[in-house]
Amino acid sequence: MADFIDGYRRVIEVVRARHKAKHGHEHGALAAFAVHLGVSRQTLDNWASRKGFPRKYGAKIMKFTGLRPEEIYPGVERPITFPPPVDDEIVEMSRANRQGISETVVQLVRSGLNSKGKS
Repeated sequence: MADFIDGYRRVIEVVRARHKAKHGHEHGALAAFAVHLGVSRQTLDNWASRKGFPRKYGAKIMKFTGLRPEEIYPGVERPITFPPPVDDEIVEMSRANRQGISETVVQLVRSGLNSKGKS
């Protein structure tokens, strides 16, 4: 895992501050956060020693904290943007296949890579 310890620290700072604002103290903030993520309190500590949160928890962390991806995973490039006609096609494919945009893009990339290997 890349080193996202600054993002980890920022998330924990926000979690504690919000808990304190709501309950008047920080005690229990990380336990509540762990429950929200569906992990143990120990897992949060393990992620600190591993220098950040696994990507699969990014959406839940953003929802809980209100932080943006670049605040949780500093130094990571922004998502790819496509020209409007291509973006429209991807959205239509996603709807037709009843899957998310990310899954559709991955499917298209894999399809392109597979066809390249067959040439």
